[in-house]
Amino acid sequence: MSESGERKRAALTEVKPETRQQALDRLYDEHAGALRRFIILRVAGNHDVDDLVQEVYARLARMDAVPEKLPAGRRSTRAFLLTVANRLVIDRERHRGVRREHDERLRLLQDQDDAGSPSPESIVLARDDLDAVASAVEELKPQWRRAFVLNRFNNMSYSEVAKSMGVSHKTVEKYISKALLHLRAALLDD
Repeated sequence: MSESGERKRAALTEVKPETRQQALDRLYDEHAGALRRFIILRVAGNHDVDDLVQEVYARLARMDAVPEKLPAGRRSTRAFLLTVANRLVIDRERHRGVRREHDERLRLLQDQDDAGSPSPESIVLARDDLDAVASAVEELKPQWRRAFVLNRFNNMSYSEVAKSMGVSHKTVEKYISKALLHLRAALLDD
C-alpha cells in the first residue's frame, strides 16, 4: 500500500474526541423529542416546554467536560437528561411557589398600607384563625395544654416546664409533641 493510502486509512480509523458543542448538538438531535414529551407530562402549560428544553441544554453547556461526564449508552444518557429536566421542573415549581407566597404577602401589606390599617378581610381571617387555635388549645388534655402554654406562651424551656409541673423532661417533650400533633390535625381539618 502506498504512503498516501496509509495516511488516508489512518485518518479514517482515527477517532477525534467530540467537542463540547458537538456533544450538545448530538444530545439535542437524539433526545430533544423525548425530553419535550417528558416535560409536557410534568408542567401544566405547554408554553414553557421549549424554554425548559433549552434550559436543560443550557445547564449542560455550563457543566465542565460535558462529553466525558455523560454516561455511556443511549439509555443512560437519556436517563441523565431526564434527571436534569426533572430537577429543573422541580426548581421552577419551587420558585413559582415562593413567588406566589411573596406576591400574596406583598398584596396583604399593600392592602394594609393603602388603608392605613389591616383590611376587613384580613382582620376577619385573623380572628377566625385565632378562634380556631383557641378552640384547638381548649380541646387539649389538661397536662398537654399546661405544658404547651407554659412553653409557647410563657417562653419557658422544657426543663423549666418539667420543674413547674413536677414531671420529667421527657414527659414534657411527650406532652408538647402530642399537643402539637393535636393542634395540627385540628387546624388542618378546619
